[in-house]
Amino acid sequence: MAEESVHTVLDVGCNRGSIEFFFHQTFPQAAGNVIIHGVDISADAVAQARELNLPGCHFQSYDGSLLPFGDGTFDLVIMVEVLEHVMDKPTMLSEISRVLRPNGRLFLTVPNPECWALVIESAFWRIARTVFRRRQPAKDAFVKHASLIRLLQNSRFDISDQDRLFWWPHAYLSFEGWSVIPPLSPRLLHKYQLWCAAKSDRTKLPLFLDRGLHWSLVGVVGK
Repeated sequence: MAEESVHTVLDVGCNRGSIEFFFHQTFPQAAGNVIIHGVDISADAVAQARELNLPGCHFQSYDGSLLPFGDGTFDLVIMVEVLEHVMDKPTMLSEISRVLRPNGRLFLTVPNPECWALVIESAFWRIARTVFRRRQPAKDAFVKHASLIRLLQNSRFDISDQDRLFWWPHAYLSFEGWSVIPPLSPRLLHKYQLWCAAKSDRTKLPLFLDRGLHWSLVGVVGK
């Protein structure tokens, strides 16, 4: 889908509007031609997003279940690191499919629970909480690659050319604010992501390396 055809966007789990702020700061001319609606279950986060006063952006809280929009309303839906927090994932994806227009797109990212770095980091947390007798928090339901493929297919998304979805090799481990390997600054992180995007377009890794090295599952899928 060409950029020129994207005029209406829905950000599911918009939080405090950071994506919208970044979009307006980075692409001010394009932002002037796009209407963005953001929804989140946190009324406090939505209030902070509204305080940004971003033109063309409308934020509202909702119950986290049925999206408060009509069928075929949006050209693009974005959902960044949100699906793992949703209990009823099939209903959420069906709702997104419903509000997308024909040939609309969903941009989706979720953590990859099969990533070796994430597995190690999660183990650090479990061991530390056990040693210091801290309550183990109820974890959100991470979605493995195969499960995400099935969820998208069952919601009638076309993923014929998105069979892998693995993205973004993780350059560091973090634990209680301390990094096993120093994290990247925002500027370097942006350059690193651009490098990864260019590299992944040219390189096909074996599936087990894709699973183990990439921190996120990222897909742009259509109806």
